[in-house]
Amino acid sequence: MLNAIRSALINMLGGKIIQKQITEAAPVHNFGHGRTSGRPVYNTQPTEVIKGHMTPADLSDLVSEWSKSSIANQASWIALAGAWQLFDKEMNKTPDRRNLQAVEASLDKFHAWNAVSPRPYDESGIEEQVIKMSMKNVSKGNKETDAIRARIRGVSIQMFQQERERLERLRQATSVERIKSFLSMCNNCPSCDGNYHISVQQVVKKLEDTCMFLADPARQFDDIWATSEILLIEGDIATVKQNYGRNNENNEPFVNGVLTSDHMMRNSTLATENNRGKTGEASKNAEVVSNQKAYEDWLASEHAA
Repeated sequence: MLNAIRSALINMLGGKIIQKQITEAAPVHNFGHGRTSGRPVYNTQPTEVIKGHMTPADLSDLVSEWSKSSIANQASWIALAGAWQLFDKEMNKTPDRRNLQAVEASLDKFHAWNAVSPRPYDESGIEEQVIKMSMKNVSKGNKETDAIRARIRGVSIQMFQQERERLERLRQATSVERIKSFLSMCNNCPSCDGNYHISVQQVVKKLEDTCMFLADPARQFDDIWATSEILLIEGDIATVKQNYGRNNENNEPFVNGVLTSDHMMRNSTLATENNRGKTGEASKNAEVVSNQKAYEDWLASEHAA
């Protein structure tokens, strides 16, 4: 695995990224993107704002396997990306200041969604995604820019280039070990015990994107199969809206013992902003700033339904 990660890093950093074809084992997460004419819309109706949420267990109500995998894989990818970003940030700290609890929570969320996907990420799929997430653009420079920078540093162009190459080799080695450590943590994550959810708005948008993907004439799908799958997904969209969506505010303050965002917003006691007539500027009122920060932290937590 170490050699595979190192090879992938070297290839990507060298600008030789190999685009793999879509396979059943590695479902793509950007259905509907990448068209030169701009992203198409699913229909001509105005975008409907739908509130509500779905949990991994709720996917069992859907009929299409594509619906289930599209939703579960998107939620899985988001959780995995969040876990990697948190892990990478913590690993830049000294060992005594690292706290990986948030990373473990994100990995738990990843496994919760991945477990219900008809086409889940296996270890190789997880590794491939993490390698892509770890890629960073590296400036290679040229003779003109190297000459200027070397002059400022007070060294020769050759010495400047050698130092840059040395630092890049060191960064690659660090990245390899960091990826290995993260993958080990991911594969040894304890059983899922969190109550995770994804918004109905995200679910509907993802299913609409999936329909667009299946309806794309550039894709060489069997017409009868693709059409029947689209109809099943459209039925799933209707099921999601009817069973889990709501277009009005939730009048119940709690759902399964968890305070809802609607109730929090409706009964918010945030101080009124006063910018002395200056529009487009954030409030400088200490109470407003403090309350807004606390409210945003609460919304970002897992206690908001």
